Amino acid sequence: MSIRIPLTKIKSVTDTATTSTVNYDFILPQDINNLVAKMSVGTFTGTSPTADVSLQTTDDGGTTWYNLGAFAQVTTAITNANALFITIPVDGTSARTNGYTGAAAAAGTASYVSGVPVLSPLCRLAITYGGTIGVNAGITVTVMSGSQASHQ
Repeated sequence: MSIRIPLTKIKSVTDTATTSTVNYDFILPQDINNLVAKMSVGTFTGTSPTADVSLQTTDDGGTTWYNLGAFAQVTTAITNANALFITIPVDGTSARTNGYTGAAAAAGTASYVSGVPVLSPLCRLAITYGGTIGVNAGITVTVMSGSQASHQ
């Protein structure tokens, strides 16, 4: 009989920026099945404030980044009790159609998993801000890994 090992936290950030793009690199542990990210947002106000939050992978040491998936665009607070989650398979299989794994879609308003496989242990969390943000009490994102099954 096998059991699933609980998720392991890889990276957790609370970002309070109000402009530009903020990136947080992280290294994946070995032997994972998928990435799971959780997002909640404190007070988030201003004139048309937005934040696009995505997970990215690279195959060239960080020169070029590809979107693995993204949350729906943030425009208001999201309580921890109503946190958003996204699950990204390591090999991109959830988005495969007839062997085609998909393209690394640009950030946008809809949540998605691109189908691009994780290309290396180096990944990053990218948060891009738009509009005029008066108050950003913190966008909190926790990235976790789903481990392989343990056999007993």
